[in-house]
Amino acid sequence: MYKELFVFTTTHEGNDLTYCPHCGVYINLKKEVKMSVKAKFQCNSIVDIGYGITATFNAVYGTEGENSDYSRMTPCGNIQMTIDKQTKASEEFQRGKCYYLTFEEAPV
Repeated sequence: MYKELFVFTTTHEGNDLTYCPHCGVYINLKKEVKMSVKAKFQCNSIVDIGYGITATFNAVYGTEGENSDYSRMTPCGNIQMTIDKQTKASEEFQRGKCYYLTFEEAPV
């Protein structure tokens, strides 16, 4: 679909590669590329709901260091999860701590 942007082609190790002048790299357009987005979230609350907990997270915001990078790339967002108390996962999160979250495409 973006082939009109690519101008050079070559073959390397049996793969047809197309050069992207915008990125400055050769790309295998036939190879499936998996999506991945990494964000940094902070746990703002943990509520006991009897059979489990509800943990709420918000995207990290900052003006310095790593937090500045995450603020620019994933500036806002929130996640709320209910986790069964009978699982180890219900003990893994602590209010005030930060966690990395990676989104990867999954089969339906």
